[in-house]
Amino acid sequence: MLKKSNNWLLLFGMYLSFTTVSAQKRGTDSSAVCKEQGLCCDNDPTPAGVMISHAHAKNEWMASYRYMNMAMSGVMKGDGIISGSEVLQQYNATPKEMRMNMHMFMLMYGITDRLTVMGMLHYNSTWMKMNMKMGAGFHSHTMKTSGIGDVKLNAIYALLKQHHRQLLLSLGSSLPMGSTNFKGKAGSMMYPEQRYPYNMQAGTGTMDVSGNLCYLARRGNFYYSIQAQATVRTTNNAIGYRYGNEYGVIAWTAYHWLPVLSSSLRLEAVLSDRIHGSDPMLDPTLEIAANPANYGGRRLNTYVGFVFQSDRQFLTSSKFCLEFGLPVYQYYNGYQMRADYNLLLTYNLSF
Repeated sequence: MLKKSNNWLLLFGMYLSFTTVSAQKRGTDSSAVCKEQGLCCDNDPTPAGVMISHAHAKNEWMASYRYMNMAMSGVMKGDGIISGSEVLQQYNATPKEMRMNMHMFMLMYGITDRLTVMGMLHYNSTWMKMNMKMGAGFHSHTMKTSGIGDVKLNAIYALLKQHHRQLLLSLGSSLPMGSTNFKGKAGSMMYPEQRYPYNMQAGTGTMDVSGNLCYLARRGNFYYSIQAQATVRTTNNAIGYRYGNEYGVIAWTAYHWLPVLSSSLRLEAVLSDRIHGSDPMLDPTLEIAANPANYGGRRLNTYVGFVFQSDRQFLTSSKFCLEFGLPVYQYYNGYQMRADYNLLLTYNLSF
C-alpha cells in the first residue's frame, strides 16, 4: 500500500513540475508573443461550447476535455408542442424523453504563429424512452447506445492576427469512425436484432467537409466574437443515407470581472436539412426517429457561461469552463423531440 501511495505521489509531483515549468516558460516566451501578435490562451474567456476562437502561438499545445449533456422531452411539430396521443395517430410509438452525453477529447498545436491544427475524438452515449402501442395499452421501451463517434480534423489559419483582434479561417473534415450499425437485442419489442434509428447511432457514416470564419476582438476586459460555420455532407453512407447540410452563426460576448474569472453570453442559430436517402432496415411508420423526413429544422439557443483560471503558479496553464443553454426558438421538420437544455463543461491545458 505504501509503495502504491509513493507512486501516486511521484506522478503528482511530476505533474506539478511539468505545469510549473510550462507556466514559467509561457510567462517568458509565449506572453511576449501574445503581447505582440494577438489574443492567446492566457486570459481567453471563450465559452465552453465554442470550439474555434483563436490561433495558437508557434509550438504551443492545448489539450482539452469537453463534456456535453443534452436533454429532450415531448414532441414538436413545426414550432408547436403536440401530445403523445396525436403522434400515435400516425406512428406505433411515441418518445417520452431522451438524454445524450458526449465526451470530447481535443488536441491543438500551433505550427506557426498563424497556422494551428486540431484533432478531436468523440465518445457518445444516448438513451431514449418510448411508449409503444400494445393492444389497448402501452409498453414502455428504452433504447441505449454508446461508442466512439466520428473523428474531426481542422486547420485554422489567422487571416488577421493583431493584439486586439483576430480573423480566422478554418477548414476541416470528419472521418466516419463512429458506428452506424447499433441494433436492438433479440428480445426487443421494437427493434429485435434490427438497426436502431438514425439519432441513436454514434456516427454518420460519411466523410463531411466543414468551414468556419471567426472574428474575435477585445477592448480592455470586454471580448466579443461572431462566426459563421457550415458542414456539408458529401455522399451517402454505405447504408444508403446522409444527414442534411448544416449552417450556423454564433455570437458571444464575455467580460473579465477578475483576473481569474470571466462570464459570457452566447447566441447560437442553426439551420439543418432533412436526411437524404433512408435506411432500408427501418420502418418509417414505427416511430418518428425512424422517419428520415423528421430531421432538420431551425433553432436558436442562448447560453450563459463562466471561465475560471487559477492564479496559482502550477495551475495557470489550466482553465475550467461551464456553460448552460436553453432554447429560445425551435422549428422542426415533421415530428421531432423538443430540446430542454444543454450543459457543457470544459477543461483546457496549454503547454
